[in-house]
Amino acid sequence: MDRPVSATRKSSINGGDRGWQREKLAQSGTWSGLPDEKGEHKQMDLPVSVNTVGSLITLGLGIFGLFWPLAAARLVGIEPDGERGISEIRATYGGIFLAIGLFATINQTNEVFRALGVGWLGAGAARSFSYVHDQSRSVGNLAAIVIEIAVGLSMLVPWDRFAGT
Repeated sequence: MDRPVSATRKSSINGGDRGWQREKLAQSGTWSGLPDEKGEHKQMDLPVSVNTVGSLITLGLGIFGLFWPLAAARLVGIEPDGERGISEIRATYGGIFLAIGLFATINQTNEVFRALGVGWLGAGAARSFSYVHDQSRSVGNLAAIVIEIAVGLSMLVPWDRFAGT
């Protein structure tokens, strides 16, 4: 079934910065991360999609890294060296993941989801390189490669087009 292509969707297809998910959310009266005509934010009602799940995974890992840096360090197999080491874990595994996960969750555009997906794929590629080159062949590394590639690939697909929105 063909659907009419709205001006917002055409803008997104042609490289615009706002996806047609925003238009759909705006029409439904839910908060899409932007204020309405009166400058007010509506209650946030996230669409359930693989993209949103991926952004929430990223956000969750960021919260974990920010508030539990020693546990995050153990999870990834590193040991912080002094105060600066803890700060680095909070900044990298906390701040970066939290910020990009939150931005993608609020923004809800295919362009942002794709950028996040490319980041996850980059992590998977680098870990795969290490798996072979450094011979760091552990079950944990293999599991992380599978997760990073799965999340990355799932973020590249514009799932909203399959959901009938």
